[in-house]
Formats: sequence, structure tokens, C-alpha cells
Amino acid sequence: MKALLLCASIFRLGGIDEFNQNLFKALELEFKDSEFTVISLLDNKEEAFSLWVNLKLLFCSESSSLFLKKIVFSIKSLKIILSKKPAYVICTHLGVSQIAYYLSKVCKFKYAVITHGKEVWDLKRGNKYRILESADLILTVSNYTRTKLINNHINPAKVVILKNMVDTGRFYPEVKNRQLLKSLSIENKKILLTVGRIVRGRHKGYYEMLEVVTKLSEDYVWLVVGSGNDLSRLISKAQENKIMHKIRFCENVRRKMLVDYYNLCDVFVMPSKEEGFGIVFLEALACGKPVITGNKDGSREALLDGRLGTLINPDNIEEIISAVQSICLRGDGRPSEFLRKEVEDNFGIKVFNERVRLIFSEFLK
Repeated sequence: MKALLLCASIFRLGGIDEFNQNLFKALELEFKDSEFTVISLLDNKEEAFSLWVNLKLLFCSESSSLFLKKIVFSIKSLKIILSKKPAYVICTHLGVSQIAYYLSKVCKFKYAVITHGKEVWDLKRGNKYRILESADLILTVSNYTRTKLINNHINPAKVVILKNMVDTGRFYPEVKNRQLLKSLSIENKKILLTVGRIVRGRHKGYYEMLEVVTKLSEDYVWLVVGSGNDLSRLISKAQENKIMHKIRFCENVRRKMLVDYYNLCDVFVMPSKEEGFGIVFLEALACGKPVITGNKDGSREALLDGRLGTLINPDNIEEIISAVQSICLRGDGRPSEFLRKEVEDNFGIKVFNERVRLIFSEFLK
């Protein structure tokens, strides 16, 4: 059986890339006799690292031009579909699914689209709607987004949930890295942490956190791990508020160092309002850390509706402050061993791989 996997990126820091890596590993493990070809729109060979043995990975142009990359992506996709004649195409994001939608009408293959959150919450029966309505399978990472899709008149029978997972072998509790503490000049501080892309138009709660940090005492410091096109504006706002001394912006953190940053914090805080699920919550929980997040989006599913962490109104600054102070002073009553076991039982590798096997055994018939 031959399948083509289309993705925006695989090797960058972010929840969708992490999901793609986990999915590709699971597909290779569970479908050993299948031939998978992966085309990545944004990655390049220099960014790539070894993940799989049997998946053929193709890159697009080395140019920084997104327009040129999209042209190369379309040409390579067309060549693979015409030459290899895959029976199935799996689009790991709605943004790379248009070519599958059009070519499926001519080349007669089945295609699946994976949805992650906000990009499908308001379809308005446009091109996005047509792509999803024509898909043979739609995967989504949360009940929250599945409900949004159904409310947009997508056939419920084709919308299947595949929740994010976390590798507890990569994310685990350990003592604080003293050298890292010293390099950031945050010894003897109560440390708040947020990890994620800082992108304009994404409501992950960064600006609410600026208000929180402004009102907290000098005993607190906020670590922000991530980058994106809204980082400069966030920094400017922090400078306006005169709180730069209470924040550490960490842009270029390597993957293998992420676990050190999670273990530095006293509490992980991301009061998002438009999160499809949030793999970073699972990573923090796997490190045994208390988590605070919003109660208005898919984030609550990562916390099992509050069983694993504290849900707050993301628009209520005083409520966020109260939760932060309470946890930093008294803890949240959830032992790290409990958090790790719950994460492993609900979002571990075995659970994810089995779900991939069940879903795609049906789809890849």
C-alpha cells in the first residue's frame, strides 16, 4: 500500500510539528508493509534530523520565498501522485490540503485531513468547507474542535478524534539545572513558564500574562520559550510596562533542552482562549509541574476538565494571579507521580499508537 503524507513542517518547535513527528512514527510502526512518502512545505535539509527508517522525506525549495516553496510543493506532490499512484493522501494540516482536494477528483485516491483548532472553527461554506466536506476522513485533536466542525455542517461520521500525545521518556521530572538558573539570573525566584509560538492573531494569553507579571511582586519571574512574528510587539509591550527585569524571553531553545526549562518552573501558565488542545500542557504535566490554563477552549481536555490542573477564566487577570500565587505558595495538591501516571495512561505513546492503528486500519483498507 502506498500513501503520500503532505505537511507544512515537521522539525520546528511547536505542537503541530510534534504531532506530525508522533504520527509518522506511529504509522511506520503500525503499518510496516506500507510505503509512505512525506513532502514538507517549509522544512529544509539543514533543519531535519533522523526520525524514521522507511519514510521517504522530500523537501521543497531552499529559498526563503513562501510563494516559491508552494510552487515546488505543488509540483512535487503532483509528480508523486502521477508516478507512484498512491491510494491514499494524508494532509497533516488544512493549509496543505488543497492539492489533494483537486487531484482526488481526477486521480481517484482517498484523502484525509488533520485539523488542529482555530483554522476550522469558522468555515463559512467557503473553500475550506469544500475541502473538508469532500475528504474521506477528518481527524481532529479534541472534542472541542470536533464540535466546532459539526456546528459548521461537516458530516459527524467522518470526524474522528486523535488526541495529542507526549513521550514521557523525553519529558520527566528532574532537579533544576543550576547552570541554567544562573545563566538566566533567576535563582531564588518563583518561576512561571509559558512555551509556544508567539504569533499574531493567536490568543495564547501572552498579553494577559504581561498584566499578571506587572501586578506580581519582584519574587516572581516569567520565562517565555518560543518565537514568532509577534515576539517584537510583546517585548515592546513589556518594555512599556517596565517589567523586562521580571521576564526572560528565550527564543532559540533546542528540543533536547526543553525538559530543562519545564523543570525550572514552579508553575506552567498559558491562559489561552483559542487553543485546539495544547501539547505543551502534556509536556509540563509529564515533568510533574502544576498547570494553569483557560477554561474556554480545547485546553481543558489536556487537563481532563480540571482533574490534572487548574482551569481559570482567561479574561480574568485577578483569577490568574490568585491561581499563580496559591500554587507557588502552597502547591496544587497533585503529586508529580500522579500527574505522570495520568498523562501516561491517557496521552502516552502506547495509547496514541493504538489509536493510530485503529483509525488508519479502517482508512487504509
